[in-house]
Amino acid sequence: MIRILLVFLGGGLGSSIRYLIGLLLNRNDFLTPFGTFFVNIAGSFIIGLLAGYNLRTLNLNHEYQALLIAGFLGGFTTFSSFAFENLIMLQNEKYLLFLAYFFTTLTVGLVAVATGYYLSKYI
Repeated sequence: MIRILLVFLGGGLGSSIRYLIGLLLNRNDFLTPFGTFFVNIAGSFIIGLLAGYNLRTLNLNHEYQALLIAGFLGGFTTFSSFAFENLIMLQNEKYLLFLAYFFTTLTVGLVAVATGYYLSKYI
């Protein structure tokens, strides 16, 4: 039961921070989703750090995993917003912007996870 509460608390905090970042970085036209891009890349980097650290040290217990990974990062990153923003770009026939955003997010996200995972060896 405590893990469910930790996921709830972490998710609320992650979602709130994501919302604030979106207010700061996204524009209202859904064609410049810098906030979503930032949180998805930052979340990818952080999960790489946490996973690498945990695999190396086994010091991240189940409660911290529930709070940080399932909760905070689950609320902080947002695949559904990413998918919606891509749909809006396609509907507005912004095909080049769609391709750039879609593939840049996937590529940079993967690089961020790998970088975080690699850098976890040094913490």
